[in-house]
Order: sequence, then C-alpha cells, then structure tokens
Amino acid sequence: PGNSGGPLVNLKGEVIAINNAIDQRAQNIGFALPIDNIKKVLTGLRTGKGTTTTTPNADAPFLGVVTQAPTGTAGAWVLQVQPGSAASSAGVRQGDIIVKLDDTAIADPTALRDAVRTHKVGDKITLQVTRNGRSVNLSTTLRSAASATS
Repeated sequence: PGNSGGPLVNLKGEVIAINNAIDQRAQNIGFALPIDNIKKVLTGLRTGKGTTTTTPNADAPFLGVVTQAPTGTAGAWVLQVQPGSAASSAGVRQGDIIVKLDDTAIADPTALRDAVRTHKVGDKITLQVTRNGRSVNLSTTLRSAASATS
C-alpha cells in the first residue's frame, strides 16, 4: 500500500512507468501507466493542450467509433458509431471491420487508435472497411471530440 503515483523503475534505475493501483486479491498484481503516455500528458499540460486518460483532448483527432477485436481476423470491429462524428459522416456502420486507415493496416482496435493519433483535426482520411464480406473505401475529415458531441 502507498505506492500509487510512485515511479516504477527498471534495473538501470530509469523510470519506465508510474504505479497507479495494486490488486491485493490477485497476489499483489500491480498496474502502472507507461512513461511514454505520461510524457505525452505532461507535454500537453505544459502547452495548455492537456488531456486526461478518461477525457479526450478537445484538440485531438476523434474518429467516433467503439470497437473491439474481431474473432479470427485483423482489424477493428465497429460496435457503435457516434452520431455527428467523422466515422458517421464517412458512412461507417455498426458491424463494419476497419482494416486500413489511409496506407496503415489496422491489426486491432489499438492500432486504429494509434493511426488516428498520427493525424490532426481537419485531416482528410480514407478508411477501408470490410462490410458483409466486401471491401468498401470511405472518406472523411477528422474532427475533434468536442465537435462530435455538439
């Protein structure tokens, strides 16, 4: 108890993560936030464009889909499309599997999130989705999370 917020270091003494929780019932399994994520948050806070892990940065590109990994294939399976989002404008539908964003192959939902993060609000993107066994290309312009909810 008491290590939340403390550094997690490697054998060289380098900080590699920040401890944030321990599950005592699970034989003291700990959870930590990777230092690369912490650095991005700190940079955002220093520049006034901060973000938290639970609230999207208002200036960050936002596709507007809830996804999960499909069974037996690569991609990001769309469970929900947020109305007013870039995905909605592109024509992404529930049940689509996003397999490519521009020239980047999407292996899983994390790869989709990372591919979106390489862009800026206002960037035009092309999504390749698999819909009912057929490949469909969809184009849209990335928006911010704030604009998708307003």
